Amino acid sequence: MELAKEEKAERVTQLLEVIKILNRNIRGRQETLAPLFVVGGLYDVANPFFLGRIKIEGNKNGYAVCKAPIEEAMMSTFLGHEVGESTLIGMAEGSFTNKEDFKETFKESVMSVDNVFKNIMQSVKAYYEV
Repeated sequence: MELAKEEKAERVTQLLEVIKILNRNIRGRQETLAPLFVVGGLYDVANPFFLGRIKIEGNKNGYAVCKAPIEEAMMSTFLGHEVGESTLIGMAEGSFTNKEDFKETFKESVMSVDNVFKNIMQSVKAYYEV
């Protein structure tokens, strides 16, 4: 039995909502597992473009996401389109020392983690035409 488009869209958006606020409870202590950094989008192919490319470097000022591997993935092409055309990057405020560098390089593709999830959920609904 084939699920209705509305049901498919609802299931995907529910999964995205859960990932966005993920947490766990260990021995009575609540810990957030919500992402501080996300990169991705809605693509025409199921390919993990960014798998293994996310590297974090620590220094005396904090943590930075290595930009070069992400930039390389964003410039790669598939079916005549750059991956970066459909990609959003979310960085939690105050979590990484190089957020401004990412904004300079990737412009409007960089936003809050919450806004990345909102945009992807809108894309999912548009894809399923709901």
